[in-house]
Amino acid sequence: MPIQKILIVDDHALVREGLAQVLQNLSPELQLLQAKDGAQALATLLPHQDMDLVLLDYQLPDSNGLDVLVDIGKIQPALPVLMMSGQCTAQ
Repeated sequence: MPIQKILIVDDHALVREGLAQVLQNLSPELQLLQAKDGAQALATLLPHQDMDLVLLDYQLPDSNGLDVLVDIGKIQPALPVLMMSGQCTAQ
């Protein structure tokens, strides 16, 4: 079954909107939801048990992305999550 519903979680609106636009251009039938922090992401997942994928920022204003990942696993254990980060550690 193809991916149909994606949740984009990032505290930067420009990043969320940019990802949404790219994904929508690649596959216009996608349903894209957005969340600005971990709390909003979890609140969005509860009524959307048919989510296919979460794109999750590593650093969020209210929590660490890994903590949100654990909480997502409690809500929807089989849901694929792709962790993203704009942080560069290379010197």
